[in-house]
Amino acid sequence: TGNVSTYGVWFTSPTDGICVGTIVQKTTNGGTTWVNAGSVGGAGNMTSIGGSGNNWWLTRGNNIYGSTDFGATWTGPGYTGTQALWGLNVGAGANCLAGWSVGATGTLIRLNGVPVAINDPSVNIPNQFMLEQNYPNPFNPSTVIKFSIPKSGNVKLVVSDILGKEVTVLFDGVKTAGNYQVEFDGSKLSSGIYFYSISSGEFKETKKMLLIK
Repeated sequence: TGNVSTYGVWFTSPTDGICVGTIVQKTTNGGTTWVNAGSVGGAGNMTSIGGSGNNWWLTRGNNIYGSTDFGATWTGPGYTGTQALWGLNVGAGANCLAGWSVGATGTLIRLNGVPVAINDPSVNIPNQFMLEQNYPNPFNPSTVIKFSIPKSGNVKLVVSDILGKEVTVLFDGVKTAGNYQVEFDGSKLSSGIYFYSISSGEFKETKKMLLIK
């Protein structure tokens, strides 16, 4: 899939699935190809994923996040305990929202409904496109890139080297209006200047960042 690390995968049909690790990736053709769907908040790698219909859960660190639109947007965290969470299992049945998550020191969490958003990108919908400066910058080895889109549409976010060669595609797909953030991991790259660019409709913007190892 091109993911730096992949820890969980789940399919809700023969064609539709999501895998998680360093980033979220989705497939709609049975895993033949995978599309980068960005990164969900929290710390550490995303360790497990589970879904039913368009409703999905994932764990990252000691947090649980939920989606009702096949991972286009995520809300939460709906649970913020003290122990790391490692596994998910969502109940069977169309659009089931119940399930379980397990983690360190015998932790067992019952899932009941997609979490109410505290960082829902649909809240405070921006009135203009915006690509923010990555933070931290300089960075080693990872940094966070935030962007805002005022209307739904295709969004592509890519990283290029100083020669203009595309290094990685951070996201390429449809986003609803809102505020988003994506984590970029440069652990496999050399120190130097890189550029990240976003395009959505007629909007295009590029910013510079510095990787120092």
